[in-house]
Amino acid sequence: MSPTHGGGDGGFPSGKGNASQKSTSIASRALAFGPKSSLSGVGRVRSNFPHGDDTAHHPQGFDEYEDPWHQGQRHGQARKKGEKESRYNREYVRCTTWGGKKNDGEIQIGNEERENSYWMEGEKRRCRMCYEEKEAIEHMWNGCGEMRDREEKERGGYELRGRFTPIRRGIRTLLTSRWCRNSVAFPSTTLPSAPDRHTHTSMARRRFFPWKKSSPFETFNPSNNACTKLRDYPVKAFSKNCFVNPNVKSRTPKMIVQNRYPVVAYNVTTSDGYKLQLFRIPPRENDNRTNKQPVFLEHGIFVDSANWVYIGERSLAFVLADQGYDVWLANQRGTRYSREHTKLKDSDYKYWLYSLDDLAHNDVPAALDLIANVTGKAGSIVYMGHSRGSTVILMYASSNPVHARRMLKGIVAFSPIAYLDVVWYLKDLIKLGPLIGKVLLFLNISVINRQMEILISLLQVLCGYVPHLCRFALTLSSGRTVHFLPEDLLTFYSHFPSSIATMQLIQYSQMSVSNKFQKYDYGKEENLKKYGQEEPPLYNLTNIIVPLVMYYGKHDILIKEPQVQRINEEVGCAVKVYKSVPIGVEEDVLQYGHNDFIWAGDMRESLYPHLLESLENHMSSK
Repeated sequence: MSPTHGGGDGGFPSGKGNASQKSTSIASRALAFGPKSSLSGVGRVRSNFPHGDDTAHHPQGFDEYEDPWHQGQRHGQARKKGEKESRYNREYVRCTTWGGKKNDGEIQIGNEERENSYWMEGEKRRCRMCYEEKEAIEHMWNGCGEMRDREEKERGGYELRGRFTPIRRGIRTLLTSRWCRNSVAFPSTTLPSAPDRHTHTSMARRRFFPWKKSSPFETFNPSNNACTKLRDYPVKAFSKNCFVNPNVKSRTPKMIVQNRYPVVAYNVTTSDGYKLQLFRIPPRENDNRTNKQPVFLEHGIFVDSANWVYIGERSLAFVLADQGYDVWLANQRGTRYSREHTKLKDSDYKYWLYSLDDLAHNDVPAALDLIANVTGKAGSIVYMGHSRGSTVILMYASSNPVHARRMLKGIVAFSPIAYLDVVWYLKDLIKLGPLIGKVLLFLNISVINRQMEILISLLQVLCGYVPHLCRFALTLSSGRTVHFLPEDLLTFYSHFPSSIATMQLIQYSQMSVSNKFQKYDYGKEENLKKYGQEEPPLYNLTNIIVPLVMYYGKHDILIKEPQVQRINEEVGCAVKVYKSVPIGVEEDVLQYGHNDFIWAGDMRESLYPHLLESLENHMSSK
């Protein structure tokens, strides 16, 4: 609905105008370049100039501030200078900040364009308007004052009389709005939908602070949740460096759909009763590539399948899907997608009594069997695991080599953990890990962070105000984060930390203290009952016969190059490769940390080319 202001010739007509009708169109009335000026009421001047005549340059062009003598004086001066018609034909307009979209260069308004609105479709100077008609009109009014000041500057300034001087620019701009109401066109058109980032100009700033080039209200959006700089997070609603990231607080299927990929959910029950949910990104129906080899992505600790998709087009799952692979995303037991059990509830103490061995012996085989049954490509599956995902696949492939050979074409391990060498500030904590774990189990604490949604919500608020603290926490838990992009901060903390069974943390601490790749140590008596020996059995890596490619970072806080070399020496497969990332880069400051394989901003250049080449050379099903 087009608003109406004022009366007589000075206000907007009611109803919607038509730009082709000069007699009723707002645009034609505002842009008609006739030689005459009409007066409506005492002291009111209706301008026939496109951006105002001398009345536009003098703030006294209103009933309250100007008498008819001053009007006549100024109109006479304009006629004596002979500028009327010449100024009509050389009028220049730059659409500066209406709606946040700047126009390139200045363009001349020809006579044929004067009858059209400023927002005529196809016109080079058309601006992106605000998102409500009321806001659009307000911004348009403010633009009048800016055009007036620019024209005044081009003419070398204008001599003002009385108490209004160029110094009092704030008052002049404030009074300009009434002139704008009577002279500037506003078409009754459908405004475009609001984009995620909007940088419209603030009416308050333009009226009261015209000398300011920017304002915090200029980019105000309370929905902003991602910033390209950490320092902008506390003021993300106002910062021009912040925007709306739809992946924040979104679940894995929604993030996949938002990136225009199909997704299918599958459920499978393990041999010990846990119900797992897997997400599949199937090949597109119009994809004629014959590859469509299944790739199974297993996430790490304290996270879930969102780790493979939450950074948008940089995500490994989407890169593989674009290459024609049939991508499957795992959700290990205990995550938000795999909380069900045939007999137990996730609030039961016994539900969380499982170790890394249970994941390797139950979850991985069940998921691989499901993928093989759905795709019919047993023996062609490529397994990719990060952190804990690499641990369980090494356990599975070494303890069940026959099944692994029947299902897998190859294994890719990111930050592979079989032997640990933790950073100095974690050594004492790791040594006390087995003792702390026994105390927790004695107190019936079998899970860490069972109410994960509460903690995640608190971290969302905290990281919004103290982002540097949250970034520091990532550095402590992962290593250097030079490759982490600030805009992914709240997205990561939307899915971290997930629930984790206490026994898994205990087993990692046992492996670190013993420096062995072993099963869970229940104590001598329980080990005799479960394993038939006092010491926990070791995993024999020589049983792994499928191709293995490993990627690690030199800034990893949990493993170092010697641990990766040890795995490479012990595995029995003929094809085995290990590389530090970024590949081919020797600068120490640029080396990857433990979690950079999930969030690094340069993976498309530093990791994915070599990864895709390895898949083609060593693990192709062709």
